[in-house]
Amino acid sequence: MKVAFASLIFLLLSLYAHGDSYVCDPEISLQEQIDQADIIFSGTCIFVNTNWVAGGHKFVFKVDQSWKRRIDSLYIVNSKHETNAGFAFEKDQAYLVYVDKGFTPKTNICMGNKLLEQAEEDLQLLGPGRPPGKSSMIGPMMIGVSLLALFSFVFLGVVVLRKQKKPS
Repeated sequence: MKVAFASLIFLLLSLYAHGDSYVCDPEISLQEQIDQADIIFSGTCIFVNTNWVAGGHKFVFKVDQSWKRRIDSLYIVNSKHETNAGFAFEKDQAYLVYVDKGFTPKTNICMGNKLLEQAEEDLQLLGPGRPPGKSSMIGPMMIGVSLLALFSFVFLGVVVLRKQKKPS
């Protein structure tokens, strides 16, 4: 019984350690990469964080221009860990990013991402891009912060009034 349990643990750990094995198709052309991406944008990575839910990393970009779809001036892209074909964007570097929109925007090493300074051929094929839209996150975020502040003041007011009404 102990041997079976140990074997199961070993199997699960080995699957986790190896993750998805990716081999990028060497025959895929640049035009096919462009056609397969849902969104393509150029921008600077301004924030890198661990994606605790899906694993890997979450990258926030300040977008300069986009192709195929207009996107916000701030855009979040998920990528698996580098050992699972994730692309490791570096903070304060400018990139051309190929995105699969799906449920959440994601990318990987096979999609064609590269430093912007190395993307001359891509940019020629893409042609002129669109400027980003205003970030749609700013409005709801400001409302949320305002409501949180309002509820905090109301809560503090109730606590102070209760303490004042208690007989000594």
